[in-house]
Amino acid sequence: IVKKIIVGVLVVLAVTALCLDRPAFSACDPEPVIVNQIPRISGGWSGSVAWYNSKIYEVADATSYALIKNPVTGETEGSIPFSSWAGDDTKGFTYDPFRGTFWCKAYGQWAYQVAVTGGDYISRINVNSGGFAFGIWCDPDEENVMWVADPVYAQVRKLNMVTQEVMQTVYTTFNVRGVCRVGDTLWCVRAGEPGDAGVLIQVDMDGNELCKHFLPVTRYDHDAGGCDLDPSGYLWIEGGKGSAIYQYDIGYIPTTPTPATTATPSPSPSPSPSPTAVPPNIDSGDYDGDGSSDLGIFRPASGLWAVRGVTRVYFGGGTDEPLPGRSEERRVGKECRSRWSPYH
Repeated sequence: IVKKIIVGVLVVLAVTALCLDRPAFSACDPEPVIVNQIPRISGGWSGSVAWYNSKIYEVADATSYALIKNPVTGETEGSIPFSSWAGDDTKGFTYDPFRGTFWCKAYGQWAYQVAVTGGDYISRINVNSGGFAFGIWCDPDEENVMWVADPVYAQVRKLNMVTQEVMQTVYTTFNVRGVCRVGDTLWCVRAGEPGDAGVLIQVDMDGNELCKHFLPVTRYDHDAGGCDLDPSGYLWIEGGKGSAIYQYDIGYIPTTPTPATTATPSPSPSPSPSPTAVPPNIDSGDYDGDGSSDLGIFRPASGLWAVRGVTRVYFGGGTDEPLPGRSEERRVGKECRSRWSPYH
């Protein structure tokens, strides 16, 4: 009995020591929610999506063109053809807002720059430097920066598009087929093998897993591919063969930069009596009581109320309408939501 107790204690100590070396794992907060899904292209095992001009552009690894789809109805509204460089093997796809063109990862080590109308390529860069590549994503906040998802080696690379040098390598615990930078984290689509589940994983810039979300179960959900982030903060993911294109609410509120303004000089004012103090006019969009408006959103599809830097909660549904309101007593730090519902 004494030996069994000693062995048991040693096992517990060993497991505890191993756990201390690994980052804590937790569920996503908030949990990603599918707010819409549209039909996927019929061909190819895997592919990618890109958001451009309020449309979804989709490629697959068995095509030499991109389909243009309505993001609400999923209806195909057109296509853009590529020249022979595509080789019926278009994998990654991303829009470059600084150049106003697409980049397409095709067969081999190249990502090809192509006009938004398609056709022959304008230029190309080697995205296989340091490994392999599938999904690619042009960073809209950093010019000449492309994030590269590696489906063979467990890593994501930050690539300088001018020098084609790797600026940073984020080592993960899984192979990656799709990637987007969201704030100071990366949302990655795992490159699975037959029998694996399709998984969306958020990691920090050191590759530590922050949370994990399983995609809808389908026969080829492990073949989920490239992804993109639209201006409203929704994450779009190309599902595997026979599935769909998924629109996810990940609870992200994009930051809109405030344009810089130059103050206009004015003459020195003449001395005047001190004005009488007036109570501050509290804005109805002030959620934390600091006297200024806060950026907040309500997404009816998922019931998400999100206020940047204050809170994220789910309340209500798709038939509700948010209403402005003001309570008689103001309490800093207290959440207050108003909604109108035909059922209440």
